[in-house]
Amino acid sequence: MACSGKQEPSELLIKANGIHVASVKLQEEIENDLDSLKKLPELKPQADSLAEVLENWEAALIEIEGFEHEHEHSEHHHHKHSPAPDMTDVQMLEYQQNTKSAIVELQESVLKLKSKK
Repeated sequence: MACSGKQEPSELLIKANGIHVASVKLQEEIENDLDSLKKLPELKPQADSLAEVLENWEAALIEIEGFEHEHEHSEHHHHKHSPAPDMTDVQMLEYQQNTKSAIVELQESVLKLKSKK
């Protein structure tokens, strides 16, 4: 009897990972936008402040165990991949939904700042 001992992830974890991957993609877009905004002296202070918020968001980022890293690392993309704390699948999904909401709010702030160019 061949048994790998590896359990397939639940539908909830698959969904949570999809949200995580989408959040990291937004993060990378935001980093690129902030890099451009920091080059404009009149917007640099606000861009620096938003970059700090992004760093704090990134520090709290948790990946879902058992999934490959599906994102590229840019030159300034230095987040560490924190191991998942002991969470149920439902809790992990909720956590990923909350982190996605936070990064979407940050993106909206960056887009407002971009509109001032």
